[in-house]
Amino acid sequence: MSNRDVLTFTPYGHDLSLIKDDRLTALHSYWLSIHGGTSLPSRKQLDPLCFPSGLVGYVSLFDVIDDGNGGYRVFFRIAGTFSHGHKAIIKSVNGRELHEVLTPDEARLTIQEWSIVIRTRRPIAATGVSFPFQYGPQPWEAIALPLSSGGETVDGLLTARVPIIR
Repeated sequence: MSNRDVLTFTPYGHDLSLIKDDRLTALHSYWLSIHGGTSLPSRKQLDPLCFPSGLVGYVSLFDVIDDGNGGYRVFFRIAGTFSHGHKAIIKSVNGRELHEVLTPDEARLTIQEWSIVIRTRRPIAATGVSFPFQYGPQPWEAIALPLSSGGETVDGLLTARVPIIR
C-alpha cells in the first residue's frame, strides 16, 4: 500500500463549527481570548497551562517565512510529541521544514491549507487520514491558528492535530 492510497484530506476551511473534538474547539476559544481585536496574538502570549486538558502533546508551533515567490516556508519550532508521531518513534523535527518531515502529498496539502490561514489571518480546520505510522493509517482532526510577533503579518502558526478515536 502506498502513501497515496491512504492519504485523505477534507478541509473545513474557516467553518470551525464543523470541528468535532472539544479540545480543538477549546483551543480556538483560548486563541480568541488572547486575540486583540484586529491584532493577532503572538507566540509570547501563549500559555500552555491554559491549553485544554490532554492537548499539549498534540500542539505544535511553526515559524512561517515568506519565500518571496508567492509561497511560504514553514519550519517546526516545537512539535507536539503525539501530533506528528502518532505514538511512533521519530527523530526530532524542531527546526526542520514541513516538507522534510511529512510525505510530499501531505506536505503539499498542509501548506496549501495553511497558506489560507497566512493570507486571511483567520483559523482553519480539517480532518483526514494520514500516511501509515507504526499502527497503520491514522484518522485525525486539526486546527491551525495564526500568530504574529507584530500583530499584523502572520509569522507563526499554532496547530493541533488529534487522533479521531473510532
